[in-house]
Amino acid sequence: MSDLPVTKCVQDAAREIMINSFVVLKVNDHLTEKIRAAHNSALGFFDMVDQESTTATKHDTNAKSSKKICCKYHAIVDGNLHGYNEPSPSKRLFRAYCHSNFQPWPEYDDSLRLNSMRLVEELHTLLVDCCRSLIQLYSLSCTLPTTPSRPSKRQRTMDKEQQLVLEIPNNASDSDKSPLDYFFYHNRHPSVANCSEHVDRGVLIVVCLTTVPGLEVWKSCERHHGSGRFVCPEVLVHNARLYQEAEHSCSNLVCIMAGDQLAPLLARTVEGTDTSRVGEHVEKSVYKNRVANLPTACLHKVRTPLQRSRLSISYELRL
Repeated sequence: MSDLPVTKCVQDAAREIMINSFVVLKVNDHLTEKIRAAHNSALGFFDMVDQESTTATKHDTNAKSSKKICCKYHAIVDGNLHGYNEPSPSKRLFRAYCHSNFQPWPEYDDSLRLNSMRLVEELHTLLVDCCRSLIQLYSLSCTLPTTPSRPSKRQRTMDKEQQLVLEIPNNASDSDKSPLDYFFYHNRHPSVANCSEHVDRGVLIVVCLTTVPGLEVWKSCERHHGSGRFVCPEVLVHNARLYQEAEHSCSNLVCIMAGDQLAPLLARTVEGTDTSRVGEHVEKSVYKNRVANLPTACLHKVRTPLQRSRLSISYELRL
């Protein structure tokens, strides 16, 4: 099984996403430290919930205390989950809208809130930079040759490109739709599916890779259109070393995936292209090809069973 390429800049990452719908990116030490700090705080939170639930259940003959514990860190705001939830018997979730006034945080320890706030700014900036590179890359591919008798289409494409860039919130504090998720797969029921295959909402999604191989993404086969397989970036990049206990539970790698909002966003770069003139059948063909070659949302899942419990951090850039 061949290794996956690891990119080191957002421009190269954008090219990989256009081809494969995902990319593995190496991040700097500054971001790596913030990922690990947030990861440790989240582990402490899930341990605390376990301890509180166990203690409360021992003193509650009605066995309702565990639900009360969950409610302390759980809120629904405009139909959206804020805080703690148990989506299935195999996993737990803490969803943070870091700049929301309604976000529930642990009262006993402020580290989860502080580390989440610090991390979300970095991840948001990373995805915004990558998204802008994608817009520029796709805009260039949509620029069609001009003739002396016709105005340049590059200016129109640039104008459209700037409009799309303006749709993307510059800072995480300006985005009230983008969640930071902590998924804890406790591995207590190895036969229960951790997470079935799906695509995520949003333009781009970043998943912080860990020392427990679990994330699997769909990689299309270049030679056979429509065929492919699920691959685990953590295994292909690090191989057997990931199966061993490590000093840190997070690596310095992230996986950036295309969400279901990316293709519609990029498609708007070719909206308004004039293909009605007689004799421009070539342009019409190019127009159709550009739309057809949009990156698809990345299909992914979490493998079952895991080698041990796994905490996954992800951030979805949503419009």
